[in-house]
Formats: sequence, structure tokens, C-alpha cells
Amino acid sequence: MKTRSATKNSKNKSKPTGNFDRYIKLVLGQVHPDLKISENVKSQINFFLNLLALKLIEEAKTLANGNIYVGKGLSKNSKSIQRKTINAREIQLAVRNIIPDELAKHAVSEGTKALTRKMSADGSSVNVSKMSRMAGILFPIARVENIIRDNYKGRIGAGTAVYLAAVLEYISAEILELTGNATVDNKEKTLKSRYLMLAIKNDEELKKLAQTIDWDILGGGIIPNIHSEVLKSIPSLRRRHALKYKSRVSTRTSRSSKKIRSRRGRKIRSRTRSRTRRVRKRTRKN
Repeated sequence: MKTRSATKNSKNKSKPTGNFDRYIKLVLGQVHPDLKISENVKSQINFFLNLLALKLIEEAKTLANGNIYVGKGLSKNSKSIQRKTINAREIQLAVRNIIPDELAKHAVSEGTKALTRKMSADGSSVNVSKMSRMAGILFPIARVENIIRDNYKGRIGAGTAVYLAAVLEYISAEILELTGNATVDNKEKTLKSRYLMLAIKNDEELKKLAQTIDWDILGGGIIPNIHSEVLKSIPSLRRRHALKYKSRVSTRTSRSSKKIRSRRGRKIRSRTRSRTRRVRKRTRKN
């Protein structure tokens, strides 16, 4: 017989920790409310977010454990302080090191906004049921904290999960916005893997991020591309084709005009002949 504690533990184990399918749909409702998303695209974006979260946690782990690290967030002569707690500061440095350029700036700003909202809501007397409402984000902070705890055995700061959840939500919104624009351009209403691939491959920053995480889009096909040497010869081919087309059209028009003229000439001749015959008959009778 199973006890209550055993049943509780089994229930907790069965819950998925890194499943963001529901929240991806909510973010899509904010970005493109008229569009729908397929299960394939939803699962691929979910997989991408899990890979990104693991990469950021590993980077924050190296910063927290006191390893010598040189990157965008730290100078060459500086060493990270020896401590075993992951705070929002380590996640911020990890975001700047892994996510490229402008995407990292916007992700950092979204994370700081969510963290300040959460800290201000903690001090207020307003009773809020969920942590994500306090931070003003859609992604679940408790689920992100579970991902951090599964991959890091040390201590975790209060704002670490808030910051990471805000970063993941911003990047998912960016991907969904670009994919939605690609679907609208192709005059469709559902997000498919083809449009996801086009959105990421055509954006330089998302392309770099996908390469750093080693994420490949399944079922997206390839980008339509023509070699530069072929493009050089296209104008001459177009001119030749245009000249051939003009010559064909001119010959057709000349032939058709000749036929029309000949028909008109035949009709006029037949009418004149009938008139002359009538005149002759009249003259004979008289």
C-alpha cells in the first residue's frame, strides 16, 4: 500500500518541469492575436527555450563557482568572486556573454524590469496569488526555478528565476513575432516550421544564438538562394528573352493584320460584284 507521502512524491515527479507550451500560446496571443500555432512549432520553440535556459545556467554556474572567466561582462584582469550562490547578477552576465548584441540589451532590460516589479510587489501589502503576476510576466517563475534547481545544487537567489523567466519570455516573443510576420507575408494563418526557419535564418542575431546553442529546426527546408554568378548573367538572359518575345508578338500581329485586311478586301469585292450584276440585269430588262 502506498502512503500519502509516496503518492505526493510520485505526483511531483510526473509533472513536467520545462514545458512552456501553454505560455508560448499566451505570448503569441499578445504578439499576433489573429494567428494560430501548430504543435510542431510549439514543441520546437519549447525545446529551444529549454536549451537556452540550460546554457545560461551553465554560464552562471561558472561565474558563481569562482572560475576565471573572460567575456563581455568582465574585464580581462578581473576574476569572478568565489561564491556558490547564483543571483540575478550572474544570469545577467550569462545573458550578455551568450546572447548577441541588441538582443542581449533588450533581454537585460526586460529582466531588470521584471525584477524591480517583483521586489516592489514583495514590499507592498497587496496580496498577489502568483509570482509571475508580481513580476508582470507570463512565463511561470516556479517552473523556471525548478529547472535551475535540477541543474544546480548550490544556493539560488530570490530574483534569479524571475530574471531568467523574463529573458526566456522576451526571446520567445521575438521568435513568435518574426515567425508571425513570415506567415502573414505568405498569406497563411498558422505558424509552421517553414516560417520558423525563415524567421530565424533571416535574422542575424537569432541565427547566431541558434548556432551557439546547437539548435536545428526540423522540417523547415532550406532558404531559397541563387548564386551570385548566376545573378550576373540574368539581365542578359532577360534581354534575349524580351527580344525573342517581341519578335514573336510582332510576327503574330503582322500575320493577323494581313488576314484581317484580306478578309475585309474579300467582303468589299463580293459586295461590288453583286451590285454590278444587279445593274447589268436592270439594263438588260430595260
